[in-house]
Amino acid sequence: MSGNFEQKEFEVLCKEHRKYIEEIRFRWLPNNQIESTRVYEIMYPHEQERVHQKISEWEKYITPISEAWWKERGYGVVWPENNTDPVGYYRLKDT
Repeated sequence: MSGNFEQKEFEVLCKEHRKYIEEIRFRWLPNNQIESTRVYEIMYPHEQERVHQKISEWEKYITPISEAWWKERGYGVVWPENNTDPVGYYRLKDT
């Protein structure tokens, strides 16, 4: 029974986290957007490189914020090596 409760609690936390990160991203984006009239697939190589740079900057910015948020709620985060893989979470041991 407690496993089911923990799963529901975790699902609620995931929704709260998503909202929290979206609010931060909303404030971060205006100063960090790429100016282009082209979609990514037809951008010039230097424009695509700039897009990758901004994605990297966002990851460096948001990662410690996200990890701290989860830690305050008793969870650790395992970041995948490939961004197409899901993020992993684990319950921190009570100390």
